[in-house]
Amino acid sequence: MSVERSGKDIKMIVVGDSGVGKTCIIGRMAGRGFDSGASSTVACSFSSVAVKITTESGSELERSLQIWDTAGQERYASLIKSFFRNSNISLLVFDVGRKDTFEHLAVWLARVREGDASGGGSKIFVIGNKTDILDGQDYRFRKDVVSFCNDNGLYFLGECSAKTNSFQFYKNDGYESGIELVESLYIDLVKIYWSDVPKDLEKAGLEVVEVGQGGSYSSGSGCCM
Repeated sequence: MSVERSGKDIKMIVVGDSGVGKTCIIGRMAGRGFDSGASSTVACSFSSVAVKITTESGSELERSLQIWDTAGQERYASLIKSFFRNSNISLLVFDVGRKDTFEHLAVWLARVREGDASGGGSKIFVIGNKTDILDGQDYRFRKDVVSFCNDNGLYFLGECSAKTNSFQFYKNDGYESGIELVESLYIDLVKIYWSDVPKDLEKAGLEVVEVGQGGSYSSGSGCCM
């Protein structure tokens, strides 16, 4: 079976306050594992993951998922806005142990939508990180997170721990049984994104199959696609 390798790449941006673990989540998805000593991102960094998309008709499309890690420090706010342009997927990250990082998602959401105002709209997801610090307990503001997502038309993915590589998927007002891997989170994101592309791209029966992880990575890249 032939695989079509041409076509538009899928651009994903990951945003949230400094210290919520954006770089560590991306490190898992890009196959680099967990780096406990990861430093704060300056402006924007870039990773790439290749995926193969199999349509209902049996044709296969190979695409590059471009993952952009944006700085969470306030002093970079105006600089990183250009990186939001033409994004297909936006992942908003908060720390389950710090409610202020969730409350600040409203600011990040406004920036994402403002930055991509002319790009046709990005599908926006929300995820909580650092569940390893909860020691099996719930965090107190989950209902607030669900309400925020419902009120703003966002996808609440659930919670994860980049440190332990564990992710629990939230769906239909509850959690799916079983624990998934953070390193495979991008497959769920691409599946949901691709299910809403125009019908002429054969969205029905979509299956996303991992091709490879890793790819290029540059810290503080000056390119914004």
